Amino acid sequence: MRCRGIAALFAGLLATAACVGAAAASDSDQIITVIGNRHIGVDMVRSFFHAGPDGQYDASARDAALKRLYGSGLFADVKISHDGNRILVVVVENPTIGVIALEGNKKLKDADLKKQLQSKIGGPLSRELVQSDVVRILDVYRSRGHFNAQVVPKTIEPKQGGKNDRVNLVFEIKEGEKLAVKDIVFTGNTAFSQTKLKAIVKTGVSNVLSFVLDDDIYDPDRVENDKDLVRRFYLAHGYADVRVSSATQYDAGKKGVRCREERCRGHLQGR
Repeated sequence: MRCRGIAALFAGLLATAACVGAAAASDSDQIITVIGNRHIGVDMVRSFFHAGPDGQYDASARDAALKRLYGSGLFADVKISHDGNRILVVVVENPTIGVIALEGNKKLKDADLKKQLQSKIGGPLSRELVQSDVVRILDVYRSRGHFNAQVVPKTIEPKQGGKNDRVNLVFEIKEGEKLAVKDIVFTGNTAFSQTKLKAIVKTGVSNVLSFVLDDDIYDPDRVENDKDLVRRFYLAHGYADVRVSSATQYDAGKKGVRCREERCRGHLQGR
């Protein structure tokens, strides 16, 4: 009988503890109230809040949660208010992307450009991601010599019958013409001729064979590599203190750039 009494008492204590724990968990959930969410769960919103060591969401914790919520790219607007033991979070979700389209691109395929995009169909429309996508598209065009390319992102609401929380994301592209190299000039070179040095660099000048050689498009990385090629050429011929720099100038008359390798100078060592 005594054993049964102890067992019953122990079971009662466990049940009481479970009830207290459940009540505490419920109270904890009720501290943060979320309204305005449509697709994103309340628990997801609450996960952006990190209580302090005392278990409270002070001003610093609330400010940090606000930054995290905006940084998630899920919300167009977030407001957090505090009233006693209650925190009210009012959110406006970003619309969902229904379609991603590219318009105006003729030189580059949709598939090649869409590989660069961080915005995804079915994902939230985030201003930060869209701006990043614009930069990524421009980078692709610049790597192909289209330095005058322009990209304008636009959102279009679907026609009637579509979901009102979805938008179509369109990137309008103006490719512009490729920026061609019209001339390469070397200055400061006395030991080697212009013709000799031009044969060393990989950048070419626009001519009738450019469409075959494809070396006349201005590429900053290629110019940097050319500087190194010229420097190594001089070093190989005994000019240990050679210094090579470059400058580029747009020629409106020729509608292209002039690449100039400067200060190709040095003293012949040991000869």
